[in-house]
Amino acid sequence: GQVASTTYFSLFLIMIPLTGWCENKILNLN
Repeated sequence: GQVASTTYFSLFLIMIPLTGWCENKILNLN
């Protein structure tokens, strides 16, 4: 439904910067 797609879209938008931030933290530790 409409609500599900909006929720997935929001999660998608949140996960992209979060993943990049996590990768940066891991690279900085090495």
